[in-house]
Amino acid sequence: RNGAGQWLIPGELFPNTLRAKGMSLSTFINRLIASASSSSVLTVANALTWGGLFGALVGLNFAVMLFIYSCLPETKGMTLEEISRTEQAVTGSDSEDDAG
Repeated sequence: RNGAGQWLIPGELFPNTLRAKGMSLSTFINRLIASASSSSVLTVANALTWGGLFGALVGLNFAVMLFIYSCLPETKGMTLEEISRTEQAVTGSDSEDDAG
């Protein structure tokens, strides 16, 4: 089951000109990883034990939380155009098409 992050974060981070393609790629990768992880959970649980598997998942969740907290920009209250301008300032892009 997916959380809202898989839909919200890429939708805000891709510039307007690439949003549809970016969300398609993001969804494809999400489904690919979900299929691979659900197909291999029993094999991994046998190798690590169930406790080891859940411990690894806890570690992965903490790593993702740390990444989100430290690397993703705050976009609360910003329009998509403002987000695009902020991303252009961070990446050094001077394309006006991305700003809307």
